[in-house]
Amino acid sequence: MRIIVAEYPKSGGSWTVSMLADALSLPKRDITIKEGFNLFDLSKHPWYEGHTCVGLTESCVIKSHEPPDSQLYDFPAHFVHLVRDGRDVVVSKYFFEKEFCVKNAILKEFSIPFDDYVEKRPPNGVISLKHGGQGMYSHADTKTCSRIPCLS
Repeated sequence: MRIIVAEYPKSGGSWTVSMLADALSLPKRDITIKEGFNLFDLSKHPWYEGHTCVGLTESCVIKSHEPPDSQLYDFPAHFVHLVRDGRDVVVSKYFFEKEFCVKNAILKEFSIPFDDYVEKRPPNGVISLKHGGQGMYSHADTKTCSRIPCLS
């Protein structure tokens, strides 16, 4: 059994994947992590520590930022769709960039004060990070939400 936790970035997907996977005794995975991944050291990531295989397993809980109709879902799976207030997303993204991205050398430095960071974001907190804003969905995407149950 594969369970996909689909979310807009910084909406609690890692936490939800960890909770579900631990409760069901299943491995935790990320839809974008494949063999050869080198953005940061996976051996230090709690989901992959001590594992030689980083790909999807037959049964696992998978984190994804992909929309429900993504071509990456070429296998049967159950879905959990997360929705989070856009203001919370902005706060989470700020600390992700300031701490995780700098610590893992994804960003060289991060010195933007929080108030300035918030001013640079759209009022609803939706941030496009991937595919030039294409192929990703957010809590504000009513077309996507009309096709799936969205709880907030």
